[in-house]
Amino acid sequence: MKRYCYVCGYETEDDSIIECPDCLCSKDVFVKSKDEIPLRQLLDFNLFDKSVYNSMLELKEKDPIEYQIKLKKFQLLREQQKQAQQQARQAQKSQIKCPRCGATSIATVNRGFSFWTGFLGSGSPRNVCQKCGHKWKP
Repeated sequence: MKRYCYVCGYETEDDSIIECPDCLCSKDVFVKSKDEIPLRQLLDFNLFDKSVYNSMLELKEKDPIEYQIKLKKFQLLREQQKQAQQQARQAQKSQIKCPRCGATSIATVNRGFSFWTGFLGSGSPRNVCQKCGHKWKP
């Protein structure tokens, strides 16, 4: 009986293989048919548990059209989750952090009068870490 790796598509008839020799996945990555690959990828993405996976396989046998509709909905949900994760990562990257301690509570203040330089540079803004007090130019 043929089995397929849902990660890379490797095809084998050997039932004793536990891990895929192509992508070297250490978990059980084989499915019985190529049609199960998108469903297994969704299961691996932790969208639902094994009981939903088995129910979807039963639905595939009983009503292939309804199966395709539900599979598309799950894939759309997966794409939305990926986009939300990417947006969260981008927001985290664009947030200002203290170069010394990594804290994100930063205030911007104008430099004031200095005994040595007087009012020279007094209007230039400085970032100040609220945690450690480190000051740097923005």
